[in-house]
Amino acid sequence: MPNIHPLIVHFPIALFSAGFLVGMVGYIFRKDILKNAGLVMVILGAAGAVAAALSGEEAEEAVGKFLSAEGEQALESHETFGGVTVYILPAAALLNLLGAVFLKNRRRAAAALLAAYVAAGILGVIMVNVTAYKGGRLVYEYGAGVSRPALETQERK
Repeated sequence: MPNIHPLIVHFPIALFSAGFLVGMVGYIFRKDILKNAGLVMVILGAAGAVAAALSGEEAEEAVGKFLSAEGEQALESHETFGGVTVYILPAAALLNLLGAVFLKNRRRAAAALLAAYVAAGILGVIMVNVTAYKGGRLVYEYGAGVSRPALETQERK
């Protein structure tokens, strides 16, 4: 099976981060359209994180055997951060969904969930971007997933 991890990983990065920002603007300016758009984007970003984690397991099998010892450590770090991220993003999305949809008419409970969502969302944005940075390092510093013939061509020049 081809390595589809690089195709999937950009969805949780972009959707969760942008969705959280759009939702926060919606809460600040009391614009339901922005809150709802942010909610949908955060949910899609969380689903993308699950897909990225699953495809990452497959990608590890394909690229891990070509990495140096230092590259393997970088891969383990990326995997650890990704493993935490894949729990935080859906948890944040669930908090937002519960607060926005199910507890909309119960102000105190909705406010508590919103506060929890903001904390989880900030942590989620940080984690998804740190995980992405670590994944980028794997490719650009350690050559994970880079075609070996392409590397050999570059070395000859």
